[in-house]
Amino acid sequence: MRYLVLLMVLMGAAPAGAQRLMVYGDSLSAGYMLSAPDAFYAQLERALRQSGYPDAQVVNASVSGHTTADGVRRLPEALRQKPDGVLLELGANDGLRELPLMEAQRNLETIIQAFRKNGIPVLLVGMRIPPRGDGYDAAFEKMYRDLARKHDLMLYPFFLNGAIWTTWLPANAMNGKMMDDGMHPTASGVAAMVKNILPDVRVFLEKNVQPSSK
Repeated sequence: MRYLVLLMVLMGAAPAGAQRLMVYGDSLSAGYMLSAPDAFYAQLERALRQSGYPDAQVVNASVSGHTTADGVRRLPEALRQKPDGVLLELGANDGLRELPLMEAQRNLETIIQAFRKNGIPVLLVGMRIPPRGDGYDAAFEKMYRDLARKHDLMLYPFFLNGAIWTTWLPANAMNGKMMDDGMHPTASGVAAMVKNILPDVRVFLEKNVQPSSK
């Protein structure tokens, strides 16, 4: 069924009307050290408008440095914006700081439930962190799969797909798609990320998000 929907989307069978997709995340989606037109949310909006969603709006609700706990604290402001759908990209800072995964999972669950309680569907975006050797990195990645399964969410497994593969610091900075810190994507890295996630975003919109009447 998913592939039938994807085929319909790729053939241009997108609903008419504006759809407001909120990107709720951290520096990876906020556009850390990038000009506004090069940030993920801006590049995703352009890609959607060029591929069957001419009136799509992508709202930036991402803040650099934010953890899942920060995401919980700013929920009231996000809900007031009344998006039609949410791309939830949080957790990287929890993982890099090795914060307790039970708390991160609980925070993400609170965010998911708050949006869905208000009739706002969620596309969950997973992350990976550098290997630790203690199992924390594997448990961190599994956290997203568990949340998607529990709440019947569409999951995009790895947000940085296209900008980074499996190698971490410092080699990432050598591919031109990651900044010198080896952690944040360049403009070309964001373009690769958008290209990879776009089909999933379109399926998410087609299956879950109705055109806005706001």
